Amino acid sequence: MSAPPPTLRTRIRRFPPSTARPPRRRGTSGETLKRGIDVSNWQGAINWTSVAASGVDFVFIRAAYRSTGTGTLNTDSRFRSYISGAKAAGLQVGVYIFSQAITTAEAVEEAEYLLELVKGYQIDLPLVFDLEHYTGGRFTNAKLSKRAVTDMCLAFCAAVERAGYESMVYANPSNLANDLYPNELGRLWLANYTAKTSYTARSYEYWQCSDSGIVDGISGAVDLNFWFMPAGTAVTTGSQGETVDDAVFADVRPGDWYYDAVMTAYYAQIVNGMTADAFCPNDTATRGQVVTMLYRMEGSPAWSEAAGFTDLTQSYYRDAINWASEKGVVSGYSKTSFKPEQDITREELVSILYRMAGSPETDGDLSAFTDAAKVQSYARAAMAWAVENGVITGYGGGILRPGGSATRAEVCAILMRFAAL
Repeated sequence: MSAPPPTLRTRIRRFPPSTARPPRRRGTSGETLKRGIDVSNWQGAINWTSVAASGVDFVFIRAAYRSTGTGTLNTDSRFRSYISGAKAAGLQVGVYIFSQAITTAEAVEEAEYLLELVKGYQIDLPLVFDLEHYTGGRFTNAKLSKRAVTDMCLAFCAAVERAGYESMVYANPSNLANDLYPNELGRLWLANYTAKTSYTARSYEYWQCSDSGIVDGISGAVDLNFWFMPAGTAVTTGSQGETVDDAVFADVRPGDWYYDAVMTAYYAQIVNGMTADAFCPNDTATRGQVVTMLYRMEGSPAWSEAAGFTDLTQSYYRDAINWASEKGVVSGYSKTSFKPEQDITREELVSILYRMAGSPETDGDLSAFTDAAKVQSYARAAMAWAVENGVITGYGGGILRPGGSATRAEVCAILMRFAAL
């Protein structure tokens, strides 16, 4: 988090809320996983009702910031409208200050400034000290020692807690290694933009996993977060939380080749299990299922004209197929038949993705595959593009199986590769 607009470091396109999955190295049994965002005035006008409806449970709002140059303290221009809207929508709320303090006195001054701003509001989550390096900024230029920076964090937190609020420090792995004595800190909000954080040097309660999320109600990118809420924590607002366990699905386990792809797609709200505890990774995927996954990746956009297919009997895929047909990325077997319950083939799948990518020119070569001649003419450019870009990799022995049915695990793997392009 910083004063200027965020740099989009790790954009994974088309993902709805919760683009990343929780780190499996945490001891998360007994905790509850909550999904959240953090915002500042750079997000512009926000429809908080839509944000809450999208599955967001909590928000950290920038209430104030210290100038990187002059060192003056300022209130975020949208703080009051944001906190009123978020509370009205039923979200749990915390606040933070973007700090450029260079002394413990300034850290205390920032705590007092923040405390004054939150008077009269119900604050559910900690007040956060967000001290960051900024090129040419006063904190970076001060070149403070670990002792001095750690003492500023402790001074801020002590001032907040004396006033009866919870406190927390926001930091990334580099800050924690080079600027701080992390084991002296209390609650920690970890900033680590990755699909699977490997940070294990100390415990953390919140994880900011991306600065490029897409959330209904917000125009443009927004930071995404997980809260590993400890067991027994009081919840005062509506909950979308879920109990975290190392085995969400009994048939998707660490070590399975498809584990990362399936769990990333699951936490991105692109796929669901076939039952509460079974994903059925080796079951074949249907045409309706795959188009629904793609529709969710795009944020479930509106469509204006029905495709005219008369065999869309299941409500879960109806919007998705009408949208995809309107966009020209899928076609039916006839004007009235889509066959949504039919297994999707690998060449059908990559053809849809190829159209979604804009049907780009490709130099892909299928000659290394012994069954390349079995790729149907309509799918040859798509398959070459998919091979060239690593979207599809084939099987051992140089086999593509273009006409073979795609399993649910294979579809997740292919979609995650496509999303990462």
